[in-house]
Amino acid sequence: MSDAREGGCQCGAVRYRVVGEPVMVGVCHCMQCQRQSGSAFGMSFIVPKEAFELLSGSLKTFTRTSDSSRPVVCAFCPECGTRI
Repeated sequence: MSDAREGGCQCGAVRYRVVGEPVMVGVCHCMQCQRQSGSAFGMSFIVPKEAFELLSGSLKTFTRTSDSSRPVVCAFCPECGTRI
C-alpha cells in the first residue's frame, strides 16, 4: 500500500488514511476560504469517497453555500476544529 497517506487533526483525536492520488488539488481565494485559513487562500484536495478511511475519532460537519450557490460540506474535528 505504497500510495496510502495518513493524516489527522491538530489534537490527534481524528486520524485518517487516503489511498491513491487526489482527483483535484485546489487553491481558493474566496472570502470563506480566507476566513477559514486565516490567510489569503485556502488549499484542499479532493479524493473519491472510497479512497478516504476514517481510522479514529469522529467528524462533525456543516454545510455552507459557495460563491456559485452550490452546497459545500465541511468536515472538522469536534475537539480542536481542524478541517479534514
